[in-house]
Amino acid sequence: MTVEFVAGGTGDLYFHFDFPPELEEKVRRELETKGYSTPSFECGYFLKDGTQTTKITNVVAIRPKGYIKASAPPASDEFHASRLTKLEESLKERLEKEHEKGGDSKGGGG
Repeated sequence: MTVEFVAGGTGDLYFHFDFPPELEEKVRRELETKGYSTPSFECGYFLKDGTQTTKITNVVAIRPKGYIKASAPPASDEFHASRLTKLEESLKERLEKEHEKGGDSKGGGG
């Protein structure tokens, strides 16, 4: 959210908010295609004569109920549990060999 103080004034202030049809259509389209929308809204406070005193810009996250933001990009299709199993087996074999030789298991040396 950003707040910009445009003009000073005395007296009563009136809050004004517009939700133009174009923005509504954009939000609906994004909800249908992406499942979420993050529109930016402008609103503000005005004097009785129509002078804008404060301009407020706010970005709103519209998400479906239960939405959880991904913390990392999805893994590629090539990354499967079977590859993890092979990696675990390989590491286990290497550690066992290092242990049998009496060396360290930190990967140092030749």
